[in-house]
Amino acid sequence: MTSEVNDEVGTVLSIPGTTWGPQLAAALIYVGIGLAWLVLEDGLLGWVFLALGVAFGVNTWRRASLRVRMTSEAVVVERHRRSTRIPWGEVRAVVVRRSFWSGDVVMLVPEGGEPVTALMKSSWFDDSFERNLGVLRQRWRSQTGTEPRVGDERRDGYSAAQNTGSAS
Repeated sequence: MTSEVNDEVGTVLSIPGTTWGPQLAAALIYVGIGLAWLVLEDGLLGWVFLALGVAFGVNTWRRASLRVRMTSEAVVVERHRRSTRIPWGEVRAVVVRRSFWSGDVVMLVPEGGEPVTALMKSSWFDDSFERNLGVLRQRWRSQTGTEPRVGDERRDGYSAAQNTGSAS
């Protein structure tokens, strides 16, 4: 009995290190300030800086570890050591949601099951988010034959050019 393994790497979408690297450095600085304050002054401000540093660090790590790999058969969302494989035919929609803690988030909505976070915007200066969103939507539409719906750009807050992946 043989098993067929698909070694196709596919197109990988992720947040560039130049975007999340400084955020992680800032989180480490917050932790350092908090620890120094606790050692030298033993005050509440040290705990505040420590908590902020940990919160920013966890949020940055969530963004940095998120990857989307698009193959000819499926889209694979990888986070930390887990991966979720969704065949293109089962992806019902690619939508953008806004949340307070995560900012702009791209969700893949499968036919059956929970929506899966595919992309997250790293900062206001992250121009790769719109580009990656356009590439993901264009690939989804070409794989499934789905036509763009009227109002997609109003619902998501992005222009039609960005939704199709072309230059704006």
